[in-house]
Amino acid sequence: MSQAGVQPLSELLDEVESLAPLPHVATRVIQVGEDERFSAYDLASIIATDTAMTAKILRLANSAYYGFPRRVSTVRDAVVLIGFRAVRATAIAAAVVDLFDKDGDPRFHGDLVWAHSVACASVAEAIAKRSGQVRPDEAFSAGILHDLGRMVLSQYARAPFAQALDRAMSTATPLEDIERAVFGYDHAEVGAGLAQRWAFPTEVSDAIAQHHDLQALSPLTSVLARANQFCRDTGLWCGLDTDDGQRAFGPWGEDGTPGVTPQPDPQIALIVQQELDGLPGLEARVRHFLSNSGNADQRWYTGRDQPADLDPSDAREAVA
Repeated sequence: MSQAGVQPLSELLDEVESLAPLPHVATRVIQVGEDERFSAYDLASIIATDTAMTAKILRLANSAYYGFPRRVSTVRDAVVLIGFRAVRATAIAAAVVDLFDKDGDPRFHGDLVWAHSVACASVAEAIAKRSGQVRPDEAFSAGILHDLGRMVLSQYARAPFAQALDRAMSTATPLEDIERAVFGYDHAEVGAGLAQRWAFPTEVSDAIAQHHDLQALSPLTSVLARANQFCRDTGLWCGLDTDDGQRAFGPWGEDGTPGVTPQPDPQIALIVQQELDGLPGLEARVRHFLSNSGNADQRWYTGRDQPADLDPSDAREAVA
């Protein structure tokens, strides 16, 4: 049961939709992926109508995140080289990261949450590629969105979320358990609710809602839950402030204090090693994604890429 003064979930989602609506271009990109009549040119044309989105896609395409040997100068080239579904997932992720990139509670940092989310998305995508049972782009999108609810609670329900943080950190209780006690729902339900309103496939919203369930029967939910658990077991859990406010990658406990890291799933560790060059490669991938998708206030790593800036006027030609 929720505490007095806490918004019902439907009212919270209404407020988020009103104050931070998903950009129209992102909505169109979601729709394109679910309609087989659309082509790579259609996707490129939609993205190119938004100069900011175009710039992000081209920065990512030309960064070490993808590592192409030649410069990618148009979104259409990016779609051809990277793939229709990969560009679609990247565009959606960049839009959502930009939409919720502000801090709420001073102990809970958006850049650290997104570092974990991109790491989880990358691991989920790698597992999906190996399993052959799940679309990699859906696994990536679910990974990006799985902790979005915590960003929402931190920014749109600051006072009760601060209470939840206090209780979680003082009792070493998993934050999601405290969320349910304080709000009557948890961050997974918030994220799933937004995914439904944004017209993501039902499989994606269901996976977000159950991303802590390692016994899930749904292939996508299982992939996401295992990726999330792997990231937590290897120390890629972040959001709560640490001693120096800098480290997101490390063996930090659920309450934000140093702890003993559990042994990660060896099967997933092997996939991460082979697909992502291990944890160093995964961390680099996260860094490149956030550096080139517009997330400017990164405190979780030393140094920063210096991507070539795209003049907004170039975006008009970027679909050619």
